[in-house]
Amino acid sequence: MYDKPMLSLDQTQRAMNAMLEIATREPDRPVTIAIVDDTGNLLSFARMDRCRPTPQRMAIRKAYTCALSGQNSADYAERLKGQGRTVAEMGDPMLAAVQGGSPLRDRRHNGRHRRQRLGRPRRRRHSQGRAGGPASLGLPSSCPRSGRSGHWPHRQGEPMSNPRAEFSSIFERTPLRLPNNSRIAVWPVINVEEWDIKEPMARTVLPTPQGREVLPDIPNFGWFDYGLRVGFWRMKQVLDRWGIRATVSLNASVCLSYPQLVEECLKSGWELMGHGFIQRVLNVETDEREVIRRSIDTIRDFSGKAPRGWMGPGLAETFDTPDILAEEGIEYVCDWCNDDQPYEMKVKSGRLVSVPYTVELNDIPIYAVQHHRSPEIFDRTKDHFDTLYAEGAQSSRVMAVSTHPYITGAAHRIKYYDRIFEYLSRFQGVEYMTGSEILDWYNAQTGHA
Repeated sequence: MYDKPMLSLDQTQRAMNAMLEIATREPDRPVTIAIVDDTGNLLSFARMDRCRPTPQRMAIRKAYTCALSGQNSADYAERLKGQGRTVAEMGDPMLAAVQGGSPLRDRRHNGRHRRQRLGRPRRRRHSQGRAGGPASLGLPSSCPRSGRSGHWPHRQGEPMSNPRAEFSSIFERTPLRLPNNSRIAVWPVINVEEWDIKEPMARTVLPTPQGREVLPDIPNFGWFDYGLRVGFWRMKQVLDRWGIRATVSLNASVCLSYPQLVEECLKSGWELMGHGFIQRVLNVETDEREVIRRSIDTIRDFSGKAPRGWMGPGLAETFDTPDILAEEGIEYVCDWCNDDQPYEMKVKSGRLVSVPYTVELNDIPIYAVQHHRSPEIFDRTKDHFDTLYAEGAQSSRVMAVSTHPYITGAAHRIKYYDRIFEYLSRFQGVEYMTGSEILDWYNAQTGHA
């Protein structure tokens, strides 16, 4: 028997009728309304007379977006905007980063919450206040951002601080000391991804004419594929020349699709870090734990060793991700780019450490978002290093350098990647470490070796 709490058919119909009753008060502005369950499956749909087909499709997409993101579609759009990202990067053509989708919750079923989503096309000058119908049926239009956010108690409508870490000023902590009294651990990370040619591309470098979404997206797939065929190997030559081992943030499917690349990483003693199964954010997966487990198992089966670290595709997490990672044996995560030293995260069970990753020394923001000239990654890394190196005299720091083969591996940028390591070679007290080596050092410093 399927007993998952959800709205009944009768409740769904009453919610739809209430919304239609409000909508028909303005018959000159016809709308379509969609209600979906918490996985985005359609429960109810209505289209008023004289409404065009485009709003019909958009209503379903808005409700779907709300269901998968756990928040109303307008907030989801603002979140993407604040991250400097577009909905096309999410890899799901059903997502719509526009206003009009609202989550619903019913409190009347033995204290349990039945959560559904509704999608409504935006009305000019009337884009707000259309949830009055459901609210009058006891289905409030507001709810927590995620059905799982109850892990972190806070009052509805009040801001929530970082739920995974205690606040700590880096200048007031017990000093950390690297081996050989070094000042800074340099952590080169190369993100090796797989993009599905049957889906919208994770990122784009070339817009299509008239701004249309096309499948297959050959020029943007080619941009990514160049990284695996050419860019990766250029970057590996640079690191091999300097005798530096990288940490590879790896979509596990690469083990199956591009085994030669992964084999070369292992031959060079590089670390494989979990990065999802394919380049798609966990927030849109139907079973987050299954994706994490499949990623770990695939890397273990190929390399003989399970990954100790994890980076979510796009650094994305749900409110549950750290707990699941710790339960599945992951020891460190680098989605939280909020420190220059490792720290222990709050998880339900086990132990999970945040290792400092970066969105500052990261070629996606530098080139794909901020559109800097080719030398920027060297100039920025040099200045960043100078500050951390000086601070490291008192307490050691970690500096990640994050790159992607299809960006930094381009012919006009590769020499600036090489210049990073030439500059760093002039200094004493610099350690090149993998993510696991940083973790082991931090564990030893904090009594968890």
